[in-house]
Amino acid sequence: AEKGVTEAWGTNLDGSPDDLHTGGVEWEDIVVGKGFPPVRGKLCAVEFVAKAFYREREVIVDDTAGKPRDYRFGVGQLLPGMDEGIRTMKTGGQRRLKIPGRLAFGDKAVPPAAGRPQLPPMTPLEVTVKLMFVPGYDDDPNDEPTFR
Repeated sequence: AEKGVTEAWGTNLDGSPDDLHTGGVEWEDIVVGKGFPPVRGKLCAVEFVAKAFYREREVIVDDTAGKPRDYRFGVGQLLPGMDEGIRTMKTGGQRRLKIPGRLAFGDKAVPPAAGRPQLPPMTPLEVTVKLMFVPGYDDDPNDEPTFR
């Protein structure tokens, strides 16, 4: 399987310095996609499970539960580490990401939720993500491999 570490993006779409996407996410392909990569500023549909390890326990931070969620890629709607991790993926791909705390929730604590304790600032995450669809670029989502 291919793997690597993301690099800093350098600039935003408007040419200003990109202080969010600073590089350092470790990624490893589980399934290599065959469709299109996400396009910065455009929608993409992803499924994911994000977890943290806190006090020797696995804590699920977010889980799309097999239902794709739409996000505008590369503009701050996803965690910076998620953006970085899916940047080089193609539709149909699945990847494991190890996101350092600064590219996850950074200086913010993750608030407690049902069945989940509050997580301290700079908590790293492990995310398994599937890039399902890139509207306008993938003609028909049924042409791509599905995970059902």
